[in-house]
Amino acid sequence: MTGIEIPRDDVNRLQRKVLLLAVIAGIATIIGALQSQEQFWRSYLLAFMLTVAFPLGSFAVVQIFHLTHGGWGFGARRFLEASMRTLPFMALAFAPLAIFGTHTLYEWSHAEVVAGDPLLTHKAPYLNEHAFQLRAAAYFAIWILFALVQSNLSKKLDATGNPAYLRRMSMVAGPALVFYVLTMSFAAFDWTMSLDPHWYSTMYGVIFVVGQGISAWAFAIIFSNWLKKRAQFEYVMQPGHFHDLGKLMFAFVLLHAYTNFSQFLIIWSGNIAEEQPFFLDRKQGPWLAVGLFLVVFHFALPFLVLLSRNLKRNAGRLVIIAAWLVLLRWVDLCWYIVPSIDHEGGALGKVHWMDVAAPLALFSIWLALFLQNVKGRVIVNPLDQQIEAALEGVPLTTTTHH
Repeated sequence: MTGIEIPRDDVNRLQRKVLLLAVIAGIATIIGALQSQEQFWRSYLLAFMLTVAFPLGSFAVVQIFHLTHGGWGFGARRFLEASMRTLPFMALAFAPLAIFGTHTLYEWSHAEVVAGDPLLTHKAPYLNEHAFQLRAAAYFAIWILFALVQSNLSKKLDATGNPAYLRRMSMVAGPALVFYVLTMSFAAFDWTMSLDPHWYSTMYGVIFVVGQGISAWAFAIIFSNWLKKRAQFEYVMQPGHFHDLGKLMFAFVLLHAYTNFSQFLIIWSGNIAEEQPFFLDRKQGPWLAVGLFLVVFHFALPFLVLLSRNLKRNAGRLVIIAAWLVLLRWVDLCWYIVPSIDHEGGALGKVHWMDVAAPLALFSIWLALFLQNVKGRVIVNPLDQQIEAALEGVPLTTTTHH
């Protein structure tokens, strides 16, 4: 096979480190589950929402690339495709939560609670365990189907260099992106907004879609920087490519701030009693400080730093911002999820050590599977019709690396 492949030995070394972290965090999570199943399921939901953002965000970015044909995605497209091919694992990871964790997490899953609450009775045709599970199965089926179609077309493009496959991928990308936004919005309603079934927000789903975009751009930058240090990849991961990825991540940081502020402004100006509890809960105790922390460090600081053109062209510095945003995605999800789950006689939920261990365990397992998927894969194929524009005239050798 000709082209530039990801070196297996380098991936194996990284994979061993990731698996070690998965084992340590997994053992800690199991110990925590034996102590409190209620806390385990809350932490597992947080872990799932953090981890699924990477393959789903990668899925969305791949569709955007096929719609725009931008040179920014040439070096990243194939490993982002490998990321979205891990969606079957995420479906399996969601199954225990949907089957065993629903009754612990969701108030609407208790028949006696629904019977005594007129609002939950009204929502019961939608908010019930069977409908919840069927919708989740439908979401994953749609995502996996589109991911497989795009991956197969990409494989045929690499094998033949026929531009017809590129056009087909563009045709699939539009519907795939539309279905992704719709299904992920409803998934956010189901999986996290319904933790507090009396509260609702029409902006909620979009906020999670944009948040997954931030995770994907950050992941693309971090892994591109890792590849850049390998032989020949410096030709593929040029400063201009990091500049483009940095600009796109910057745009999604702005969009995430805009959608969050829009949600707050609409609820504050509407002053409807049913919409107030979400922000009232987060104005109490430490959650107010967490919210202000997110405003400063999830928006203001990245906004100011990413204004710099020189920083966006410096892979080493840009990857620090990307890693910081990944960490802040965890904080943001804690802010959304933890206060919505009632514990210990109505007291607001607090961040538990399992809220760290479970995300580390699940993300590490996912990352190990991603590395297995990407191992030995061609990242740059000289048959690709976009190669000249993407590499800005840099000559490409066709040496195969194993």
